[in-house]
Amino acid sequence: MNTNKIVLHSTIFFYLLILIVTTLPFFISINSIAIILLVINWLIEGNWKKKREMFLSSKYAIFCVIFYLYHIIGLFYSANNSVGLFELEKKLALIIFPLVFATSVTLNRKKIFIILYCFVTACFAAVVICLSNAIYFSSIGDNSYFFYHKLGSPIHFHAVYFSVYLGFAICILIYFLQDKWETQSWTLKTMLIFLVTLFLFFLLLLSSKTVSISVLIITLLYLLVIMYKRKKIIIGILFFVLVPTLSVIMVKSSGNIQNRFNELSKENYFEVLKLDDYRGFQFTGGTIRVAIWKSVFEILNEEKAWIFGVGTGDSQDLLTKKYMQKNIYPGDGALGHIGFIDYNAHNQYFQFLITLGVSGLFIFFFLLSYPIIHNPNNVLQILFIFIFCTFCFTESALCAHKGVVFYSFFNSLFFFGSYNKENKEQN
Repeated sequence: MNTNKIVLHSTIFFYLLILIVTTLPFFISINSIAIILLVINWLIEGNWKKKREMFLSSKYAIFCVIFYLYHIIGLFYSANNSVGLFELEKKLALIIFPLVFATSVTLNRKKIFIILYCFVTACFAAVVICLSNAIYFSSIGDNSYFFYHKLGSPIHFHAVYFSVYLGFAICILIYFLQDKWETQSWTLKTMLIFLVTLFLFFLLLLSSKTVSISVLIITLLYLLVIMYKRKKIIIGILFFVLVPTLSVIMVKSSGNIQNRFNELSKENYFEVLKLDDYRGFQFTGGTIRVAIWKSVFEILNEEKAWIFGVGTGDSQDLLTKKYMQKNIYPGDGALGHIGFIDYNAHNQYFQFLITLGVSGLFIFFFLLSYPIIHNPNNVLQILFIFIFCTFCFTESALCAHKGVVFYSFFNSLFFFGSYNKENKEQN
């Protein structure tokens, strides 16, 4: 292939990745257009013989494609094909990014870090917009915009998804901070520390219980590893004081945040497990999930679908039917209450279990664990996977654009980038 053509397509590839990562917290439509342009650039680039060789040499890319094909097979034993086709459309990123990254020019460490800086910058912009909106509403007497879903409402960002983005951004910032601590200017160090503090503050305002707690634990464990392996005592002490202190102060000083976290000790999970009729039951964020997960297992038993699931298109119909049978709150149109009838499994592991069965869930576990086994020294990918795995416990993360693109993009970026190869060679 002509050298100029290779350089042109590689440059377009890189800048489209930047566009994808910077629009991810904001605009689904622009983000989708950027992904389409990425695919078009990849197709026009040609060089199919080399692409075929690169793809066949990557076991991980092959398994990513197999996993998507497994969803297509699930469509054949689904009754609701329209929903199944929509699910395939939503999950296209699961095959696009591994395929494009595995068969394109490998990104070097510098370009990967530029992409990560762009992601952090986008998260910072999102935080500034949301805080500005909350301050405005506070000035007219409404403080509710400083909390939970209303906080992310200016950019239509679900609080849990926003929390995951910020949790990963915090890990990126700490990695940058410790990577070349001795050679960094104090201006850069101060800026990075400020951003970590701001993101932690905002994370607690979002009040996503599972994600917030898991991010704090993962962050502190990462700091322990840094102190042990890199002898970065100053960074460790700084954040071991900063993270817990800021967390306790925030939770104690805000009634809304404290009430959210107090729910963990007050939720009656055993009562939910005992009941078969939930008429009049007052659900919380935790108890509704337990009721849904119980329904998932009942459906799998009734449909005898433990091995292959109920199919790509039928899980939601069966869940909704089960909710109606159990009188799980359907909402109240007159009062403007949405209810829980259209809720998915709210757990990505159970979502794959009901959709594709144990076999599909096994493939998903393999895709999550293989990068860690393949290169246990790829710190950023490991941190990313840990955060994403905790995210999957309370949300069907791969059923929404901001979840599936987030996972597939960064997972592919780390696995197929030269950062992965360099880390493996250095250790």
